[in-house]
Amino acid sequence: MSKEIDVLIGWRLRIRRRLLGLTQKEVGQSVGVSPQMVHKWETAQSTLYAATLMGLAKALGVNPGYFFMDAPAGPGQPEEGPTAPSPGASFIPDQ
Repeated sequence: MSKEIDVLIGWRLRIRRRLLGLTQKEVGQSVGVSPQMVHKWETAQSTLYAATLMGLAKALGVNPGYFFMDAPAGPGQPEEGPTAPSPGASFIPDQ
């Protein structure tokens, strides 16, 4: 599953970068890495850290969730994703 997510994130990164007309160098500079590192992310040769993903989202003008759209459900997650708690639900665990 990890590799699938890396491929999805890389694909979305490349699509968004090209849509904005940015080079790998420009994107890399925005998060403090080389163009080669951006290439590795786009081709799923390297995994992104969460903090870097947040920086990329900001640089590309998207919500971090953009990178995970259409991601397969993880183990133990329903196919439609997590459900929101009902209004008024208690967030205090039972004692």
